[in-house]
Amino acid sequence: MTTITMPVGIGPKSRNLPSDVKAVQEILNRVSIADGGPSVPLKVDGIVGPKTSGAIEKFQLKQFGRAGADGRVDPSGQTLAKLNQLATPATPVVPPGPSMVRAVETAQSTIKTFVDNDYTDFFFRFAGQAGTQAALYCFRPEPGGRPLYVPRIFSPRGDLFALLSPVDIRELGGDASYSTYYKGDTVASSSLEIQGSYGFRYVRLYTHLPRGIADKYHGWDPVFPRNTDPNIERIRGRLVFHSMEGDPVSL
Repeated sequence: MTTITMPVGIGPKSRNLPSDVKAVQEILNRVSIADGGPSVPLKVDGIVGPKTSGAIEKFQLKQFGRAGADGRVDPSGQTLAKLNQLATPATPVVPPGPSMVRAVETAQSTIKTFVDNDYTDFFFRFAGQAGTQAALYCFRPEPGGRPLYVPRIFSPRGDLFALLSPVDIRELGGDASYSTYYKGDTVASSSLEIQGSYGFRYVRLYTHLPRGIADKYHGWDPVFPRNTDPNIERIRGRLVFHSMEGDPVSL
């Protein structure tokens, strides 16, 4: 139910506090034209101008006739009571949750973290749309071990990671491969391919694997055959959720 603290409208008794005016403008917009609502929705700006005062009077004329059209909405008056009776329910504004996203950006860490046997872990930052929180993922190309630290600086470039339906940003992990394609000695492109519960997704990356790195990781990987293409550096592993950005990190 809409409430106001002071009268809104025209005349010396009206105080027109911006918060009260916005409340009246908003509820008038939820009244049908047949019941005396505005033909064109009012701008909810907290200002009583000709359109707002005209909409108040139009509603009063429709509901109470000329005798009840004083151009003012009182906190406990008949006009506000009638507005609350006739207005359609307000649609609740539900802000996007910090973890439910339809697409995210990804950016690879420019800092390497080292684990047992001098293997390298790669961190990725998946940032939700519209300023939602970001999740940090660790790409683990080796079994066991743990990162010695989590990078705080990420490459600012990243492509969209589009999903067909909302997925918790903490559930984007899965089997993954990190590939860099070369033309001779020149990098052509890099990508992260992920097979998760949501299906397969390909994400373009802008930080590239150096020559020779794939040989280092081949020994423990019995599932995939050794990559023999001299133009590709590819390592395979798991993309694992690590933490939400800003959370205390336990290594």
